[in-house]
Amino acid sequence: MFDLIFWPVLGGAAIIAAWAVLVGLRVFTPPEIIALHRSLALRGYRTSGSRVDRLGERWPVLRRLADNANVSRLLHVANRDDGVRTFLGKMLAKGLAAASIGFMLDGATVARGGGWAFPPYLVLVFAGALMLLDYARLKAAADRRREDAELVLAELFQPLAIVTHNKGVAVDTAVRLLSQAFESDAVSSLLQGERYRALVHDPSRFTPDLYRQIAREYRLPSMRSLGDGVYSVIANGQPAGDVYRAISRTAFANRLTDARQSMASAKTKVTIPVAGMLVPLLVLLGVPAVSELTRALGGG
Repeated sequence: MFDLIFWPVLGGAAIIAAWAVLVGLRVFTPPEIIALHRSLALRGYRTSGSRVDRLGERWPVLRRLADNANVSRLLHVANRDDGVRTFLGKMLAKGLAAASIGFMLDGATVARGGGWAFPPYLVLVFAGALMLLDYARLKAAADRRREDAELVLAELFQPLAIVTHNKGVAVDTAVRLLSQAFESDAVSSLLQGERYRALVHDPSRFTPDLYRQIAREYRLPSMRSLGDGVYSVIANGQPAGDVYRAISRTAFANRLTDARQSMASAKTKVTIPVAGMLVPLLVLLGVPAVSELTRALGGG
C-alpha cells in the first residue's frame, strides 16, 4: 500500500516542481518582453530577471559549467534571447521532468506487484541524453549562424568594392546597409543596434580593430579579412576597390576548397552508414542459413 501511494505521489511532485521551474524561467513569457529585458541589460539598465536567474547567480558550479561549455558565447552567436542560467535551468528542468515521468511509471508498476517498467539507470541515461540534446541543438544553431554570416560576408565584398570605391560611401555604413539586402540576417542583426557588444565588451572606435574584435569573439574569419582590408585602405592608402575585390576572390577560393573537401569526404560519410545498415541484414539472413546448414550436417 505504501508503494502504491509513495511512488506516484513522488513522481507527480517532481513533475509539478519541474513545471514551476519552467514558469520561473519565463518559458511562457512572450518573446518580445524577454527581448526587451535583454536589450535594456545590454544598454546598462538593470532588470530584475526571474527568480531562477537570481538564484543562478549563487551557483558557482553552474557558472563554471557555462564557462567551460561556452554556453554564453553559443547563445549570443545563435542570437538566442535566453540567458546562460536560464538555458541551463531549462535543460535541468527537462531532465527532471523526464526522470520524474520514468520513475513514476516504475513506481506504479512496482506498486502493482510487477517488476520495473524501465531499469532505473536507463531513466537517468535518457534524462541526461535529453539535456545533452538541448546543448547539441544550441551548438548546431550557432554553427549554422556562423556559416550564414560567412556566406553573407563572402557575397558582400564585391558590392562593397563598388559602393566604397565608386560612390565614396564610408565602409562601416556600406557594410551595415549591404548586409540588410541579404535574406539571412546573420550579419545585419549583429551590426544593427550594436548587438556585438554582448561579446565585445570594450569595442574599439577604429573600424578595422572593431571588425577584428567581432571576428575574434564570434569566430568569423571573413570578418577578420574585412578588418584587415579596411586597415589596408585606411592606413596604407590602397585603393578600396582593389582590396575588397582581392578579398572577394580569396573568399570564393576558400569556399571552393571547402566544397571540394566536402565532396572528397562524402564517399566515406555515405559508405559507413550503408555498411552499418547491411550488417543487420546479413545477420538476419545469415543466422537462419547457418542454423539450417548446421542442422542438416548434424542430421546427416
